[in-house]
Amino acid sequence: MFRKRGLAGVVTTLIIILLVLVAIGVIWVVIKNLVQKGSEKVELGQFTLDLQIKKAQVENGNVTVVVVRRNPGEGNFVGMNFIFSDGQNSEIIRQNATLQELEEKTFIFTLTKINTSSLKTISVAPIYELISGKETVGNIADSFDVSKSGTGTGSVAEGNFVKYGPVGAGLTDYSVDSASGVLPKFTRVIIDPLDVHIGDNQTFTAYVSSSYNITEVTTETQLDNEILTLPLIEVSPGVYSATWQVYDTHSQVYRTNFTAKDSGGNENTIAMSWTDPCTGFSHGTTSTVTSACTISTIDGVDAGNIVVATGGSITVNNGAFLVYTPGFSIGKSGSGSISLAGTLTKQYLYYYDSDADNRSVNGTYLFNISSTWSGKTRPKNVLSTSDCNDASASAWVNRYADGDGDSYGAGSLVCVGNNAGYVDNNNDCSDSSANIFQNIGSLVQDVDQDGYTTGSAGTQCVGSSITISSRTYYQDSGGSYTWVSGSLGTDCNDASASAWRNRYADGDGDTYGGLNFVCVGNDAGYVDNTDDCYDFNSDAKPGQTNYFTTGRGDASFDYNCVNGEEKQYTAIGTKRVCAFSGSCSQTTAGVGGYETSVPVCGSSGTYYLSFGLTCGNRLEAECVSDDTISEARAQPCH
Repeated sequence: MFRKRGLAGVVTTLIIILLVLVAIGVIWVVIKNLVQKGSEKVELGQFTLDLQIKKAQVENGNVTVVVVRRNPGEGNFVGMNFIFSDGQNSEIIRQNATLQELEEKTFIFTLTKINTSSLKTISVAPIYELISGKETVGNIADSFDVSKSGTGTGSVAEGNFVKYGPVGAGLTDYSVDSASGVLPKFTRVIIDPLDVHIGDNQTFTAYVSSSYNITEVTTETQLDNEILTLPLIEVSPGVYSATWQVYDTHSQVYRTNFTAKDSGGNENTIAMSWTDPCTGFSHGTTSTVTSACTISTIDGVDAGNIVVATGGSITVNNGAFLVYTPGFSIGKSGSGSISLAGTLTKQYLYYYDSDADNRSVNGTYLFNISSTWSGKTRPKNVLSTSDCNDASASAWVNRYADGDGDSYGAGSLVCVGNNAGYVDNNNDCSDSSANIFQNIGSLVQDVDQDGYTTGSAGTQCVGSSITISSRTYYQDSGGSYTWVSGSLGTDCNDASASAWRNRYADGDGDTYGGLNFVCVGNDAGYVDNTDDCYDFNSDAKPGQTNYFTTGRGDASFDYNCVNGEEKQYTAIGTKRVCAFSGSCSQTTAGVGGYETSVPVCGSSGTYYLSFGLTCGNRLEAECVSDDTISEARAQPCH
């Protein structure tokens, strides 16, 4: 019995030990899994990763723009979950995107479950990939309260850019108001054209005045890669201009400083800012962007949609604003893209317009949340952006007074409206008579009306013109004299319409004139040169290359009108002599030419031509001293 009790105790002890071991194994498996899972998360650095939503805007009813920045901190992630909430419902949208430290990205979302008018918060949480390959969503890194931030309309400081502006293409004419009493005084600046590309010519023009002499006017323009300095040249009193060929364009705003100095030691500088407008932007209709467009200040569309099509892109730089009108939209089609470092805002665009005449002083854009704004006008309504007097609705354009009503103006520019008695030119040389309005230089009376005049009477201020036989005639103020434009001061006979110019007779018809000067018209047989040296033989003329053995007709042989008589043959010849001394051999070589002397032009002489057989290989009887062929030859000359 005692043995049975001892065995039972041992079995019980073994069973207890076994149960303990099993329990330890179960606990270890649980602890191991927990440790492994925890270690995966710790390795991800999720506790140091810092994401920040810097800006969020609700635009066009259902588009939310979010700008996310990653602040310094370790950690890797494969994407982000954006959580949109209206306080009761949530919508989660995943973005498979990562950020480097200090990098910012903009995301545009279209919500389908939440009405953006009720949107209150936007949150972002990183998505991690575990060592096992599984993904897990981290804690919310940041939240943005949309209801408190509004739509992020923002504003800009009103500096020189807002004052003078550069929206628009082509020649842009700005009225400039220098500070009172400051010399030299700027009154007007012209940039032509405003929108430029590489290879274009661009002209800067400044209107400057001073009680002292202007000594220097220059411009300095900040390009992308350098500062361009141009000296402006005075092209007319008080007007200074310079042109350059564009070799460096910009991604930001150009800034040009106009500086003037005078002899009194005064100096004044005004700053202009300008940039290319986005091509394809127009007001009151849909604007389709099909090329690259960069906005560095304020730009947009009034009362129209913006569509960024395939091949097009809009980049809004930091501090810039892309504005479109409430009730309209901005969107993409195809592969078009929008990049926002600045602000996309749904507001109303305006121009300056103090006198409410729908004409602005310049092309500067402003924007406002209200659809009406005192002292401003909507671009869709604007009639011009060059109002010369923004304090009067009846004056908006610079024109010239036409005192005599002949449609030709005179004097200086006057800021008016569509007033009668003003025109767009200042071509009138006498604004006191409608019969006199244009300067015609160096005209005198043409009695026979053949289009040629007998002298010069200086510049004439004349009036209307008539055309007779394809020639234009002008009347003086009384209309009693006829004046003609044409070959002035050349009429050699003002009593005959068939004779008006002195020409030279061409007696032999070789197109070279002789020495006689004759007053004729377009008569045949006359030419405008006296190059002929003998006008009675057509062979005698400049450039003649032939030689002649008879004189041209005046006992002269000068046929080419150069250097007198030139002989064709001038060489003296010699006979060839053969002698026999055991064999026939040559003792004197023969030379072609005249026998004894060169004859005068036209005269003949014996001329040695050739020399027959060679002396060698002849018999003694055949070896003769004179073995030369000759002829009588007249001397040709020209």
